[in-house]
Amino acid sequence: MKKRILAALLAVLFLLPMGACSQPGGGKTIEGTVEEVLEKVTGDLPVETSLLTTPVTEENFAWYFYIDPIEGAEGMASEAAMSAVPHAICLLKLPEDADAEQVQADIEEALNPHKWVCVEAEANEVARQGQWILVAQSTKDVVDQALENFNALAQ
Repeated sequence: MKKRILAALLAVLFLLPMGACSQPGGGKTIEGTVEEVLEKVTGDLPVETSLLTTPVTEENFAWYFYIDPIEGAEGMASEAAMSAVPHAICLLKLPEDADAEQVQADIEEALNPHKWVCVEAEANEVARQGQWILVAQSTKDVVDQALENFNALAQ
């Protein structure tokens, strides 16, 4: 009887670390440059307008992520070009020492679906995988596909 209890306890102890990897943003990482990863996230999105890919700089950081710039972070954005379509898929890679969970929470709190003049995004999501954060604002089907693509990249 004691051996069975010990075996069950050991089994639980071995499975606990695996649970952390299945949680959103927990222990997973994405490989590639910010530009490569953004292309994988946006490559097959059902967007019916022309898009621009823009590097995120200190000057435009708050426009895409709604918070102050983070030293050492890298970002890219895919947004509607010269259109009244509210669409932006923005990717942020944080430095290793950044608190990604807190950054995600800060973006979620500050996110503005009304940032476009006269229109607003139908769906707005902020997702995290390790030190990568995705901000998706567009139609529901586009945001859902972007999240699916982003989550599929995590290893």
